[in-house]
Amino acid sequence: MAIGNHESYKKIVLQGIHVPDVDILANVEEKEFNLYNSNQKKELLVQRFPHLDKATFHNQTGSYAIFKDRFTLVSIDGLDKNRDDLIRFIENQLLKHKRLFADNDLFVISHYPLFTGRKISDDDELVFRDIRDKLIKLFDLYKVDLYINGHEHFYLRYKKKGFKTAQFKEPIPNWTKFITVSNFYNPYPREFERIQIKENNDSFVYFNGVHYSVINITNSGTDVRTYGLVNDSWKVIDSFEIYRFRKNWSSILPTNRK
Repeated sequence: MAIGNHESYKKIVLQGIHVPDVDILANVEEKEFNLYNSNQKKELLVQRFPHLDKATFHNQTGSYAIFKDRFTLVSIDGLDKNRDDLIRFIENQLLKHKRLFADNDLFVISHYPLFTGRKISDDDELVFRDIRDKLIKLFDLYKVDLYINGHEHFYLRYKKKGFKTAQFKEPIPNWTKFITVSNFYNPYPREFERIQIKENNDSFVYFNGVHYSVINITNSGTDVRTYGLVNDSWKVIDSFEIYRFRKNWSSILPTNRK
């Protein structure tokens, strides 16, 4: 789980139930939390998700790291406003991964995007704008393979050309891939407004409908596939691979990825 605005003033879903006729999850057992200024986020997460008992937490916040046999996962608490401590925690976990688990895949998740598809004039409302540059540089320096966020209510992955076409200012990621994955049902549709849909093939992958992503970790690497509900059938709308053992830690700057 990645804590964001839904945990600050909205009802969050504690359980889901499968709906066979439409092949999606419907939300049940909702409970309202106000975690915006809470110091009990760690306690709530461990209580609801027992596997996090062995995670490395940033004090009592909702930021944590999990180190597994084939991957490392760092989750960033979007409500943590103590930015200096948060950045130090994130870099410490990335450094631990580099020292102890360098051959494993490295994933970072957070509710909020670092790159958004909405209008440029609205961009400040949708990113960690005060620490955005630091995070992008950290992710490339420590070779984070994949950053996953929600919040936008559509699926989006910028390709390398797309960051410049969408007029994002530096820094632009060289190593890390960034994907936005929405929820199963989209009650608040948002339009993609940065670049034209006709540029889809070269610049980005965008889907404004019900979708979900699957990350399949194998011995050779990781396969990421996103499925969209198109005309009552699930179809692959995006896919890419992350190859293991490609990281060259002898260099300071990361190599470019396609």
